[in-house]
Amino acid sequence: MRPLSLTLSAFGPYSAQTTVDLSRLGDEGLYLITGDTGAGKTTLFDAITYALYGEPSGDIRKVSMLRSKYAAVDCPTFVEMRFLYGGREYTVRRSPDQFRPARRGESRLVNKPAEAVLHKPGGQPITGVVAVNEAVKDLLRIDRAQFTRVAMIAQGDFLKLLVASTEERKQLFRQLFDTAMYNDLQEDLKTETAAKKAEHDRLETELGFHLNTIVCKAEDPLRDAVDQAKARALPLPEVLDLLARLIAQDEQEEAALNQRQAALTERLRQIKDQLLLDKERQKIVADHETAQASLAGLQQNLPLLKQQQEDAQAQLPQAEAMARQMAGIAAQLPQYQQLDSQQSALNQVNLDITETENNLAKQEKALAHTTRQLREGREEWQRLQPVPALLASLESQIEKLTDRAQQADKLNDLIAEYSTQKTALQQVQADYEQAARAEDAARQDYHAKNRAFLNAQAGILASRLQPGMPCPVCGALEHPAPAPLPQDAPTEDMVEAAKTLMEQSAATATRHSKDAAGKLSALAARESDIKAQGQALGLDGENKLRPQLVALLDALHTEQTQKKAALEEAKAQDKRRQALDTLLPGWEKDLDSAREQVNTLTLALTTLKTRQAGLLDALTDLRARLPYADAKAAQAQHDLLQTQQAALIQQAEDSRQALIDHDKQTAQAQSRVNTLAQQLSEAPVINAERVAEQEQELTDEQGRVTSALLTLHTRLKTNQQARAEISRLQAGQKTAHARWTFLKTLSDTANGTLPGKERVMLEAFAQGFYFDRVLARANIRFMTMSDGQYELRRTDTAGDLRRQSGLDLQVLDHYNGSLRDVASLSGGESFMAALSLALGLSDEIQSTSGGIRLSTMFVDEGFGSLDPTALSQSIKALSTLSKSHVLVGIISHVAELREKIDKQILITKDRAGGSRVEIIA
Repeated sequence: MRPLSLTLSAFGPYSAQTTVDLSRLGDEGLYLITGDTGAGKTTLFDAITYALYGEPSGDIRKVSMLRSKYAAVDCPTFVEMRFLYGGREYTVRRSPDQFRPARRGESRLVNKPAEAVLHKPGGQPITGVVAVNEAVKDLLRIDRAQFTRVAMIAQGDFLKLLVASTEERKQLFRQLFDTAMYNDLQEDLKTETAAKKAEHDRLETELGFHLNTIVCKAEDPLRDAVDQAKARALPLPEVLDLLARLIAQDEQEEAALNQRQAALTERLRQIKDQLLLDKERQKIVADHETAQASLAGLQQNLPLLKQQQEDAQAQLPQAEAMARQMAGIAAQLPQYQQLDSQQSALNQVNLDITETENNLAKQEKALAHTTRQLREGREEWQRLQPVPALLASLESQIEKLTDRAQQADKLNDLIAEYSTQKTALQQVQADYEQAARAEDAARQDYHAKNRAFLNAQAGILASRLQPGMPCPVCGALEHPAPAPLPQDAPTEDMVEAAKTLMEQSAATATRHSKDAAGKLSALAARESDIKAQGQALGLDGENKLRPQLVALLDALHTEQTQKKAALEEAKAQDKRRQALDTLLPGWEKDLDSAREQVNTLTLALTTLKTRQAGLLDALTDLRARLPYADAKAAQAQHDLLQTQQAALIQQAEDSRQALIDHDKQTAQAQSRVNTLAQQLSEAPVINAERVAEQEQELTDEQGRVTSALLTLHTRLKTNQQARAEISRLQAGQKTAHARWTFLKTLSDTANGTLPGKERVMLEAFAQGFYFDRVLARANIRFMTMSDGQYELRRTDTAGDLRRQSGLDLQVLDHYNGSLRDVASLSGGESFMAALSLALGLSDEIQSTSGGIRLSTMFVDEGFGSLDPTALSQSIKALSTLSKSHVLVGIISHVAELREKIDKQILITKDRAGGSRVEIIA
């Protein structure tokens, strides 16, 4: 890849659009990039990197920092580069995210997103930042980090690489040669080893747990063997055999105990059957005694029941007398109903009288109120008749006061405008005086320069004379003694400039003069208007108007407030007058209606009291002929007699039925006694106390057998489970141990942690292969630069087996055959070594990146530390590199390089801001 041209706009120190025609430098050889500090030498490489990858070459400067601080706001930031790759020409253009002026004349700025476009030969352009990034990476087959390592050799970075430790070189080579996969393998092995160790340890722990669960009886002959198994003193096969023996003897003992348990259970069942028969006989005895007691009780109650039946039959005549009394009450019930009806009518008349009296009192009160309301309303209506005339008078007075106040406000505004115009006039007059002074000064300067110019005309003509040209005054072709030009004589341009300034000053003074005259005339007219309006308001024009006007406005506002308050009161009174016009006729109707209601209620009350007297007489006569107060009392007596009669009849029936039921119960009780006596004679007699003792003995023995079985069963299940788990874990533990030991050895080898061995990791070993190739390429140039004295060597071993090694670096001195640390090199020697290492690394990266070939390289600084001989040798080595169709740009301030390198890019700072580029080729 070789750049042909590079265009920078508002990029870094390049404020304006700057195009660098790199094709003038040729396609191989050395060229120097030199110039002022900060002028933008390294910025050219930043621009190339940004054009290709969208980012500058270094990690410090961000894309947002690329815009030139000297650029105009309407100057866009972009980089465009034409370059050759594989014999074909490409063009890439990029612009970062930036602000630009809005269109259509707006003054605001709008954000413009980042853009990128790549033009490929014979194809459609590729647009978009992401798409162009991918296209460039696919084309060059290296990313930005690899490109900056290959194309830019910076002294500081590669001096660090020269003296870096194995770990530091490992991080760099991981990025450059993509060796992270070896590190990933190391980490995977380490992780897998840790996992297998954890699995092995888990199995060991689990195996120990199950060994500790083996149990046996304290007096068992195998007790010592069990203790050895728990202590891990027995091999696992012997442990499994021990468990088999323990399980076999426990199974035999379990079978014997189960047989004894079955026999005990059967004997207990027989005992329980005997106890059940005894309980049944005891129940029959108790039931027989209860039945006999019940029969005796029934026989004892028989005389009482017969006496109760005789008493109930003797009371039946009373029930017949009650029936006759109830018939008499029933015959009088219609008369009681008539009594209740007349009493209800009297109660209603009493209620109507009370209601009528209340309504009459209310109507009489309403009549009095309406009479008073009508009288007072008529009196108020008479008082309010003058209000309409008062309203008209107040409205007229307020209108006049408002007009006068408006005139006063206008006069106040005129006075304020007068004050403002007076201030403006004073400012314009001051501007005119200043402009007049400037005009006088400009006029004097012009006349002085014009006079001096005219006086020096002879000298000016003489300064333009050329040998062989005729004199414009005398026509001579020879000019032996031309008139000298005075040193301080003004030029014609200076005279014209002074004249222009004089004319501009005169125009300014004239404009200010006219402005002042216009403002003075307007001020006089305003003053005349103020006096006229003041007189119209009755103000004294001889004295100051402002205090008089303020007093007048206050008086007018006070009087307006008073009149408006009076007007509001008059409006309220007029509203009341109009309301009375409507209300009075209604009140008159209400008065007539109230009088009519009082008369009607008085007549109704008289009628009700007459009916009340008639009802009272009728009720008195009817009550004298009846034994009870009313129908309710008569009905209550009838109901009471009916209840008592029913009770007597029911009592006789109940006593008869009780005697019948007693006979039935006595027969049943006798039958129950006979049946239980028969069952008791047939039930066997058992010695319950002896049988209970036998049951307790058998139960105790059964408990002991059950407890022994439970202990035995638990021990048996525990040992069976232990045998199954130990058998299962035996195979897994063996496999896990073998896998763990294998992986540990492999991981220790890959991670450089084998005891007593060099601590070389797999990744460092692979990187050592690349490092050897880099050193082979680097030493070709280092031997040339050092005149055959030095050669770089990789150290295969470390003095301390505890430290990582494999990428350490030493230098071989062929002059004395010594091998020493690279840190012992001098500054110039270190630069040559670092430069050689950088060039070798660049060659190797290009070789391992698919065989790409960059036709352009940059070397940044470091030559100042070289003596003349070393400088010549370094230039010679770089020249050798450049002869293989590689164009090498050296970025340096060293003056000697300007003499040794013909082709140059000279970058100069402009004091006005920005930088300029000049190509010398």
